[in-house]
Amino acid sequence: MKSGAVKQKGFTLVEAMVVVAIIGILAAIAFPIYNRESMKNRRTEAISAATRIANELQAYFSDNNFSYTGYGISSAVSNNLRWYNAAVVTPTATTYTITVTPLAGSVQADDTDCAAFTLDEKGVKGNTGTETVTARCWSTN
Repeated sequence: MKSGAVKQKGFTLVEAMVVVAIIGILAAIAFPIYNRESMKNRRTEAISAATRIANELQAYFSDNNFSYTGYGISSAVSNNLRWYNAAVVTPTATTYTITVTPLAGSVQADDTDCAAFTLDEKGVKGNTGTETVTARCWSTN
């Protein structure tokens, strides 16, 4: 019979707690970054909707005696919006403003940087929110 200590297999409680702490720290760093990037990616829906509506408006303008009056957003655009609501604010004969806003209660409603998107007949892009550089909101990068 051999004398000496019996070697045990496995992890100590301290080692397991260190691993749990490291995972917690990594999650605390990664989760907010993931949420921010997901929010930025969902903005492409707003950009796409505004651009598509602008294209429809230009076609409508050409087909209706060079007037935007009477335009209604097609169901092809409105039915495909998951995070946003799109509207054309009172189109006149020669002007329009497209406004795309986050749906109330959706996760995109928490996007305070680029809350709503606007696009007019001149192609001028705008946004409401805390982001002061409009190009950052309209960028898909």
